[in-house]
Amino acid sequence: MTESKLNTLAGTVYYYTIEPALAMSGNIPARERLTSPEAVVKEVKFENSVYTVIAECS
Repeated sequence: MTESKLNTLAGTVYYYTIEPALAMSGNIPARERLTSPEAVVKEVKFENSVYTVIAECS
């Protein structure tokens, strides 16, 4: 995963992209930032035209 940082009026948030650009997380507050960019995909769900990737971080 690639970590990206976004400065907003509400503060700094991070978002993560599964490479090669297969999925992107929502914005995550700095206090909940991941400690490692390594993860294992556990499940891929498809509901209402939306894919959700469940990944476990190491």
